[in-house]
Amino acid sequence: MYIICSIGPKINDENSIKDMASEGMNVARFNFSHIDYNNTERLIKFIVNNFKNIKVLQDLQGNKIRVSHKFIREERVYTGDIVFFCIEENYNLKFKNKKVVPLTILKNLDSLANLKTIYMKDATMEFEIIDICGKLVKTRVKKGGIIRKEKGVNIPNIFRGDMNLNEKDKKDIVWGLSKGVDIICLSYVTCKEDIIELKGCISKTLKRFGKGNFPKIWAKIETKEAVENIDSILEEVDGIVIGRGDLIPETNIFKVPLIQEEILNKTKLKNKEYILGTYLLNSMKRKETPSLPEVEALYNHIKDGINGFMLAGEVSTGRYPSMCVRTLKDIILKYS
Repeated sequence: MYIICSIGPKINDENSIKDMASEGMNVARFNFSHIDYNNTERLIKFIVNNFKNIKVLQDLQGNKIRVSHKFIREERVYTGDIVFFCIEENYNLKFKNKKVVPLTILKNLDSLANLKTIYMKDATMEFEIIDICGKLVKTRVKKGGIIRKEKGVNIPNIFRGDMNLNEKDKKDIVWGLSKGVDIICLSYVTCKEDIIELKGCISKTLKRFGKGNFPKIWAKIETKEAVENIDSILEEVDGIVIGRGDLIPETNIFKVPLIQEEILNKTKLKNKEYILGTYLLNSMKRKETPSLPEVEALYNHIKDGINGFMLAGEVSTGRYPSMCVRTLKDIILKYS
């Protein structure tokens, strides 16, 4: 069974990789939304040379909407505040006395017409769309927090049909294949065409290299469109990852268990791999033991025939990354 650990601030050198490996990590996940090529290359070489059983997973950012790098400050907003959003290319315009936040990916504001809500940071922050005023989207804060660059943004029901594989992803694919990654996971997949394009890019790159093995392809399911198109997506991939952190605001928290059950059944019928990610052992970000609901949920997933789990914030930013991996391994061994 896959025990996937996200490399991040708390796991970012050879010693921490050793710790994770000794506790049961068998897949090292590198999130290419936030990547340092030099350090990542060093860690991949270390893994390849020392841990033959550990696979390297390249997680591409895909068409996830984020607060742009152009937003160089941090700003706390409170319930009732008025906040404006814009596309990146318009952020250099001067908006006097307005709180303006640039978003990535969006090419224009037309895709926001008739939509109601913008979420940030896994729906812990919420903005009600009031109006589209020229080059700005006017919103009122319903749940506040701190806005900073790279924070994830969800806009339920936004049309993503014109959002193709972006230039960063293409560059990252070439880099990852040159380092021999074992698995490529594309985030924010919406339809099979996203995967077909990804596979085409991989084939073209490997042909150019004149060598290299084709990696496993996983699709991360995080959007309503992906759920609706899951049958055709499964035809093109080796497995899927349920990204619950984004799936909750993109769909509805009460729908997520039903979505998980439906997709698990379909992956088993098609003999594809099913991996669950986000909020697995979330309580262990701050304490040394899991909660009973977390253990019970993991038990049920294992009993249902899951293929693996992806630890994210629990290990990349949590206080007890090693213990978290050990706990997950112990649970898997106990209930498998």
